Amino acid sequence: MSREARKQSETGLHHVLVQGPRQQAIFNCAEKKAKYLETVQKYYDKGKAILYAYCIMDNSAHLVLEERSDTVTVFMRRVGVSYVHWYNKTWDREGSLFRERYQSKPIHSQEEFLKVIRFIHQLPVRYGKVRNMWDYPWSSYSEYMRISAKAENKKEVLEKLGDWSYERYMNDNWKELYLRETST
Repeated sequence: MSREARKQSETGLHHVLVQGPRQQAIFNCAEKKAKYLETVQKYYDKGKAILYAYCIMDNSAHLVLEERSDTVTVFMRRVGVSYVHWYNKTWDREGSLFRERYQSKPIHSQEEFLKVIRFIHQLPVRYGKVRNMWDYPWSSYSEYMRISAKAENKKEVLEKLGDWSYERYMNDNWKELYLRETST
């Protein structure tokens, strides 16, 4: 049985999800989370794709990527091969690490783009990891809250919010917004 072709995005934006098999915790310590983020950052720094947001949980990693010189497929292959090689060598194991291939959903509009970033940044609170998004170290939320000159792509996102501050957008009645957005 052949795999279904990935849906392409006219905007070049994608919500990407990688998971361990059967919800296995493949990022269950700071070292594993830091190495995955370092691996993503390595290819982002080479201009292969733009990373707008991320959240690395114990059993999954969510990314919002925009294609550049690499398609999402090529970018995620580079990240996956590099990370799995490190993981298997470090933890003395063999074989695949992720559940199937990564999942990706195209992002079709600016409104959807902002909703996906909000969804990703709210994950640690929703799953009871922390009480405040700011407190979760494996999410790009805090990068949005303390914008630096280096974070040009974050400034683009903030400009799209118009009169809303990022913190207000993220926190304003978030549970109700999440339920409304996931039911549509």
